[in-house]
Amino acid sequence: MNFIEVCLLISERKEKVVFDRVNSIQTDKFLYYRVDGDGMWAQKDLPEAIIEEPKFAPLPEEVPQDKKKK
Repeated sequence: MNFIEVCLLISERKEKVVFDRVNSIQTDKFLYYRVDGDGMWAQKDLPEAIIEEPKFAPLPEEVPQDKKKK
């Protein structure tokens, strides 16, 4: 595919462009990237999102205490 074909394909599929760089275009469904040398473009599936859980529990909130007067 050339660049124009990639743009038309994205438009036909009604994909939303997440970012557009010189050598790659990421949409909400695929990653399109320029193949080295000939200027043609290829399509890759997006990697699955990795959801990381927090390593540590959140710190407890401190409750303000009133100062005692002597």
